[in-house]
Amino acid sequence: MHLVLKGTRRPYHSAVRSLPPPPAPPANSAFGRYTLSERLAVGGMAEVFLALEPRPVGEPRSVVLKRMLLAVAAEPGARDMFKAEGPSSGSLSATPTSSRC
Repeated sequence: MHLVLKGTRRPYHSAVRSLPPPPAPPANSAFGRYTLSERLAVGGMAEVFLALEPRPVGEPRSVVLKRMLLAVAAEPGARDMFKAEGPSSGSLSATPTSSRC
């Protein structure tokens, strides 16, 4: 599937790549039930954040959230592609490794 940015004939990834990244939200911003601690990265489709997830008992848990960029979210098919990534990324493990470079 190839997405095209509205009003252009260029694929969304090349058109969006030319846009400046959105400003990072302030530290400790709310995003749904999560608290965004810091932005880790920005790509052509989304931003990645370190966040805290509240828990009923005990300390909040650290999680990584991926949030779609608004410019991409408006494109037909982009949300479906983003949702399709969920099951595969959920299977990744956060097991620490002893090999360090």
